[in-house]
Amino acid sequence: MHVERRQGLPLHELVRYPKYVSIEVIDFCNARCVMCGVDPDRRSRQKLPPEIFDKLLGELAENAEHVRWVSLGGNGEALADSGLEDKVARLKQAGIRRVHVTTNASLLTEARAEGLLRAGIDYVGISLDSLDKATFEAIRIGLNFDDVYRNLRNFIWARDALRPETQIRIQMVAQDLNAGEQEDFMRHWTEHLMSHDQVVIQRVFGWGRIRDLEPRSAAANAIPCITLWGSMDIYADGKVHMCCNDTNGDIVVGDTRTHSLAEIWQGPEMTRIRELHLNHQRHTIELCDGCMTWNENKHATDGTGTKQS
Repeated sequence: MHVERRQGLPLHELVRYPKYVSIEVIDFCNARCVMCGVDPDRRSRQKLPPEIFDKLLGELAENAEHVRWVSLGGNGEALADSGLEDKVARLKQAGIRRVHVTTNASLLTEARAEGLLRAGIDYVGISLDSLDKATFEAIRIGLNFDDVYRNLRNFIWARDALRPETQIRIQMVAQDLNAGEQEDFMRHWTEHLMSHDQVVIQRVFGWGRIRDLEPRSAAANAIPCITLWGSMDIYADGKVHMCCNDTNGDIVVGDTRTHSLAEIWQGPEMTRIRELHLNHQRHTIELCDGCMTWNENKHATDGTGTKQS
């Protein structure tokens, strides 16, 4: 079966608990990226309440053998949370095998870099869509190219010295504004990274129906979406949404304030959505209708010697 093959486990094991958990630590971002599917006017600037994180931490610790990774960030800029390093350290102490952070690197100062590395961060994903200052600042509105580039280079040096096993992924989202830059981008960053790092050119994607940035396919509706059996997305208000494409929070499948992650994952709303996908009815969910985000490899290019996630 498609889902079992892509996720590497039988269905009965997949529905027991999520393999991948994304926790939005703050509903705020200091950039206004032109390809982003998040409506900046709908951001609450809310931080994940500490009591919710404590609750999640206890549940994740009890299921650490099943969980492949926990990612801190969600739809916000993770480093806008001053307590990020502490959260990373506590997740590692709880036995989570891989803790991820995604960031635009604008706030990745030397002090924050050292803090994350000493906390035990396993993976840092950084988006940098151009090596040209004007192009970068036209794409990632509100950020300064010189600051971001310096922070990224400093982080690579700190990683090499303090925690070489930490994996770095540098990503370009391919779009009209940076057309023709891919080869130079790949060559530049591959020269600065280790063999276990990643340099990826990712196709711009459409965030379900929120942004019309990629073709939709009626054929996709014949295939269940694998993310429903693998990934859980927890927002800063503690609510769980159907998938990462639900940036407007339209499809809530549970609330971590009142239910455990296992109860939500095995609950009636997730079960209903999975059954629609299995029974070729995913087109009845507007966000899922024709969505190609997880049906195929969304990387346009991958650097020589790098690995894809």
